[in-house]
Amino acid sequence: MTDPEPEQDVSLAVKSLRSRFEQLANSQTAYKNNNIPLSPKAGTFPRPRASSNNNMDVHDSAIQHLRASSSSSDLKTDPVDMKALALKRPPPPPPPTKRPPLSPTPSPLHRPVPLLPVNGGGSGESDSPPRDIVSLRERFNGTPSNSFVRKVTPSEIPKPPVPPRPALIVSRSPDDDSGLPISDSPLGFSDPDTPSERPPPPVLPARRVSLSPNSRSRILLEDSTAQDSDITTSSSVPIPPPPPPPRSSRPGLPPPPPRHRTASRLLNPEPTSLSSSSSLPPPPLPQRRVTGVISAANLESRSLPPRRAVSVQRPALYTEMTVGNGYTTPNGETPVPSPIERRPLGSAKLPPPPTRTIAPGDKLPAARRPVAEASSDDEDNPDEEPAIKGIDTIPDTSSSSRRVPTLTFREGALPPKITYHPHSGSVIASGPVLVVLSHHHIKIYNLEISESPLYDLEAKHLGMKDTKLLCAEFRPSINKADRGGIIWVGTKDGSLLEMDVRKGIVTAAKVAAHLHPITHLFRHGRSMATLDESGKMLIFSPDPEHPEKDVNLTHTVPRAVRTTDKHSFVKLLDGKLWTASRTEHSHSSSSVTAVAAAAAMGGSGLNNNVISKAVPMIRVFDIFNPAAPGKTILPNDYVGQVTTATILPTQPDKVYVGHEEGYVSIWNLDTDDGWPLCEETMKVSTSDIVCLEGVNERLWAGGRNGYISAFEVGQRPWVMKNCWNAHPGGLPVLKLFVNYRAIEASRKLCVVSLGRDETVKLWDGLLGVDWVENELVKNESSFSTFQDITALVVSWNCDAARPDSMIDDPRNSEFFTEALTSVPTPPDIISFSFQEVIDLESRKMAAKNMILGGKKKEDALSDRVTGAYRRWYDRLVGAVKAVFTSQGVEYTAVHTDSMVGLFSCLFLRNTKDFVCREKHMAAVKRGMGGRYGNKGAVIARVVIGDSSLCLLNCHLAAGQNAVKQRNSDVAAILEEKGIFDPSPFESAYIGGGDGSMVLDHEFVLLNGDLNYRIDLNRREAYSSAFRSGDLSNLLSHDQLLQQMRINKTFRLRGFSEGPITFLPTYKYDPRSDDYDTSEKRRHPAWCDRILWRTRVPNRVQQLHYKRYEVNVSDHRPISSAFVIRVKNIKAQERQRSKAIVEAAWADEQVRLLDGAQKFYVRQALM
Repeated sequence: MTDPEPEQDVSLAVKSLRSRFEQLANSQTAYKNNNIPLSPKAGTFPRPRASSNNNMDVHDSAIQHLRASSSSSDLKTDPVDMKALALKRPPPPPPPTKRPPLSPTPSPLHRPVPLLPVNGGGSGESDSPPRDIVSLRERFNGTPSNSFVRKVTPSEIPKPPVPPRPALIVSRSPDDDSGLPISDSPLGFSDPDTPSERPPPPVLPARRVSLSPNSRSRILLEDSTAQDSDITTSSSVPIPPPPPPPRSSRPGLPPPPPRHRTASRLLNPEPTSLSSSSSLPPPPLPQRRVTGVISAANLESRSLPPRRAVSVQRPALYTEMTVGNGYTTPNGETPVPSPIERRPLGSAKLPPPPTRTIAPGDKLPAARRPVAEASSDDEDNPDEEPAIKGIDTIPDTSSSSRRVPTLTFREGALPPKITYHPHSGSVIASGPVLVVLSHHHIKIYNLEISESPLYDLEAKHLGMKDTKLLCAEFRPSINKADRGGIIWVGTKDGSLLEMDVRKGIVTAAKVAAHLHPITHLFRHGRSMATLDESGKMLIFSPDPEHPEKDVNLTHTVPRAVRTTDKHSFVKLLDGKLWTASRTEHSHSSSSVTAVAAAAAMGGSGLNNNVISKAVPMIRVFDIFNPAAPGKTILPNDYVGQVTTATILPTQPDKVYVGHEEGYVSIWNLDTDDGWPLCEETMKVSTSDIVCLEGVNERLWAGGRNGYISAFEVGQRPWVMKNCWNAHPGGLPVLKLFVNYRAIEASRKLCVVSLGRDETVKLWDGLLGVDWVENELVKNESSFSTFQDITALVVSWNCDAARPDSMIDDPRNSEFFTEALTSVPTPPDIISFSFQEVIDLESRKMAAKNMILGGKKKEDALSDRVTGAYRRWYDRLVGAVKAVFTSQGVEYTAVHTDSMVGLFSCLFLRNTKDFVCREKHMAAVKRGMGGRYGNKGAVIARVVIGDSSLCLLNCHLAAGQNAVKQRNSDVAAILEEKGIFDPSPFESAYIGGGDGSMVLDHEFVLLNGDLNYRIDLNRREAYSSAFRSGDLSNLLSHDQLLQQMRINKTFRLRGFSEGPITFLPTYKYDPRSDDYDTSEKRRHPAWCDRILWRTRVPNRVQQLHYKRYEVNVSDHRPISSAFVIRVKNIKAQERQRSKAIVEAAWADEQVRLLDGAQKFYVRQALM
């Protein structure tokens, strides 16, 4: 017989294992069946923090159940204690590993619990120690005498429902094929041969929250039957063993929270079942790929691995099914799990992070980039889409005119010069009457009388001392005599003034109409609307009982409407108020997806560019319909902040909204619900759209550079028909608006522009000057005579070769003779264009030109550079004399210019057949951002008769993939302003130009090393084409021809080129006929080209387009000859033709004005 003291110790130890959580679950179950009242005696006290040495003052006979372990420390036993081994079977041996397991630091929570022999009935009889859970349970099945918790019979305990859990996925180890069922027990234990079932962990660890007793009681899985008095059953469905516990260097403690909480919230929004650490083990971290079963003991002995989500290969995957009420099947049976397809963590488009096994001390491998599968997402590449979108939507400017459409209200007078304050001023116009507000002053103009103000009033003279005037608008009137004669003025203190501008007096006032400064005044039909900066709007409408009376500032009772405050954009369009604020924006769905994807990748892809992609919120208010609320609308793509909006008269059902960064969004007004709907967003400019205004058939846009552009929007891309410098000085155009009443009062469509240069400009909205000039061009043959001249253009990249290097081979020495005699008759103009006259790869020469390039040429260029140009100049002069002197023809070198490798020499034939009225030369640098002349153009221009000719010698950016850079170089050269001084011969230039730009000239000949390549990588394709003589396959992949055919915004799109019948001129081995055999093995290409542009196509005829076999350079020279038809205008006949055209324009003007007036009447603006 054993001593009863150890037996009592065992009883105390067993009592310490009892879980109040189990008591709470049992009591809740009994309470639901109305068997046990919910009282402190039923064990519903709030559970204290679990501890392995809790002492409960409960008699041992009251023990009926063993509590489930609330933490791993509660069941820890000494490895040497054989009695502890009876409660827990040793874990299987760990799989072999490359590194020894690390011993964790002992924790005070891991204190073994001794289990001594216990006398089942308290009689003191000696029994053998229990070896398993069954024998231990049988020992303590007696009836307690004084129980803390009443014994509950199996029939009183109903089967608890299965708790809902989101997407429960469990798996069985690949090596575990026992197929044994897992039993469910409220005691938290199972038979030694049966693996225990644990509550499955959520996908990611979540925050620890406190649960209600009811929710706690549902966490334990209980399955009781009437035949089993031990309240223990086995599941009929085999369930794989649970995943191993988390690896931690501190066993028994919960793991730290997840590193990226944002990602877990975005990717796992479903709620999960949670419990405190004392009732459930913490959820494990994601596992690494393993080849065998890893025991919990082995995992606990390892150090904490890097927390990264990896995919674990499993043979079978199951999920818990919920039917009926979401817990169990109606018949009480456990639903059979069904296999599901496992998806990667997060979005289905995101692959899981790569897994790597790195031993301590090993060198980290290079970062691996996940391979993206081919999908339709490739079309939405954020790096490529903006470029493609920009190419498709940037307007075509090749046919743009530069004529300035000035307008005056006095015939023969110069445009008026009116100033205003751009920051605090306001300007309104009605016919010839113009009112300018600035601080405390009001200036009233009548431009039919004078450009000087009729009245210059101060606020103190109007009885409003120290009152700042902010805005004004003309009041509508049913009496035609009063239209354009009465204005309302809004002040900073919220007051309203009514003035008669014909007399310069205040006729009425409404003091403190608003509590905040009045920022906008609107006129719509016969109503007036005022808006303050807080968003409050007052609507003054005529009395329906007295429709013959206009609105009165003092007697009309306004109706208040609430809109948004802090608005940065406000405009009344089609009777609705459109507002926008810089502080209001919304992330598009693509931006949210990008944020979620970045968070799923650990936040590494989450950058400012993704977060900053937000679309502006536009709020629309139907202010004249009290029953209609406002609505917020969003563009369907990313655009900048709203800056302006307008309606085109020819498209009254669409609104064009201008945005920052050059975007325009198009909104449809003809919708089912009556609210605007965004149809399209497009990028039309590389800078911000500051202001827009629909004028007649075209959309006017003001830019930050002071230019106003008029677009035809009926086709894609838009076509720029006119662009002029409205406000010189490079300052932005702040506002554009139409003077509607000028149609009725003066029969003019007047457009007013306000610039940052503090000036007010008036423009002809019908662009009548362009219409007249375009009609004159069609009839040019009726008042002009024409003469044909011949021009020969020779271009060669000599690769720093000297003229004396061409005397050793006959085909080199005869090059100039062959080129000059390629024209049947001596040409009238000879242009030589050379590139790379000096070695551009010489660092010494590059540095010298960079430092001294800004000074005058005779002081800056070194003797070596000037010597290289002089040698070629002497060689060209000698060649021309040698060929043409014997024919009695003389030439004069009228122009010679150079720029860091570029050299141009222009010869004109000495003859009386034509007169050269003007000749100039200039250069445009494009190397290193326009600071270095290794790339760029040397430009020459001549005026012969009444026609202008411009010749360009270009050297563009090199490189197979530098297409965009070459396009940019071309655009910069052609759009450079002020290349030449304005010419006095206006009739020699086109498009309203004055000759200061390249495209102002009637004829343009562009040649040089353009460096456009062939997009073919197979060298066999070149060899096959050269052997067969069929160059069509190579030409179809030529970059220059592709850009002219596909890129609608390519600046050379308006140029022409003759058929190419010769082999590529680049790249050869010097002194050889073989293409590049160096290590780089560059592909052949037609880098050297000659193109032309003319306003009338039949006035230029190409005679030949050929190449020459000079082998001293890696390029072959080319030449082309043209017959150009120049004109001589008869001034008197032109004036008669112009008078006829202007008469026709008067009829067309009436038609256009009538159409515009009808539109503004429908918009209730007139």
